[in-house]
Amino acid sequence: MKAANGLVSVIVPYYNDSKFIADCLNSVTSQTITPKEIIIIDDCSNDSEKLNEIVEEISLSSNVSIRVFRNKTNMNGAYGRNKGMQKAEGEFIALIDGDDYWKKNHIEENLTFLTEEKCDFVYSNVLYKYESKYIERKVVDANVLTNKFDALLMSPPQTGSFFFRRTLSEKVKFDEKLKRHQDYQFFCDVLSSQFIALYNNKTTSVYRVPVKVVNGRKKVDYESILNFWEDRQYLFSPNRLSKFITKITKFIIIDDYDFFSSNFKRFTLTKKLQDSKRLRFLIGTELYRKKALFVLLYILAFEPSEIKYKIINYLKKTV
Repeated sequence: MKAANGLVSVIVPYYNDSKFIADCLNSVTSQTITPKEIIIIDDCSNDSEKLNEIVEEISLSSNVSIRVFRNKTNMNGAYGRNKGMQKAEGEFIALIDGDDYWKKNHIEENLTFLTEEKCDFVYSNVLYKYESKYIERKVVDANVLTNKFDALLMSPPQTGSFFFRRTLSEKVKFDEKLKRHQDYQFFCDVLSSQFIALYNNKTTSVYRVPVKVVNGRKKVDYESILNFWEDRQYLFSPNRLSKFITKITKFIIIDDYDFFSSNFKRFTLTKKLQDSKRLRFLIGTELYRKKALFVLLYILAFEPSEIKYKIINYLKKTV
């Protein structure tokens, strides 16, 4: 498929990723099918000068056009992807974040699949890269489900695997108001559109798990997450969504106790859980309840696995 060189625009939203951007760009420029261009949207980073140096160096050894656009203020990844899609000149668009990378055959595998299957949008599996190991995650094929939107509640696709015709980007956009789950929103809107979306059972995109997630606590905007599911709950199977929200609830109670105890009644998806006696025990404001939660977390973190699993199974049955 060498004749397919120069058909793909690669969109890279970038924010303070100078440590990894060279890996990202080199993985794109070394593809078995050469892209037409790489469009980087720098979201008002603190390391823009370093980014420009890296781009200049890679451009010297590559025949792929690399264009950098810098936002005057921080706008978020959704804005960056929309801006990149607007400026794209290729017939096809592929998305990748500045700290991730692709295997050499990513474009070829997805372009071949898209053209042979005559579809508009392709998504595929993802390889998680931790500091010292890789874990493959198979994505659910939405088209084999009774409700295709339920794929997001099971094993959803990663943005770095999204590959689609540029005509799709004229109709489907990322919601710039969302702080979290813009990738889920985009996928939902694609599934809701007239465009044909298909799953390609390949693993060619690599998601680099941030070190702060591996080694420490990452602050999570749970309000934005709950708002996303609250606003789109009509899309999903009620029973499956309920189980999914229950899992989220457990994480929120453990990770951000104060937020959940103050806000769980605001969301229709979570306020019905207040009927659980054990949940009411955990979300109370009394000091002894917080101490009980601390002891629970301590046991989960440090006690032998047999005891830990008994507690986890107990929580699964009670919350």
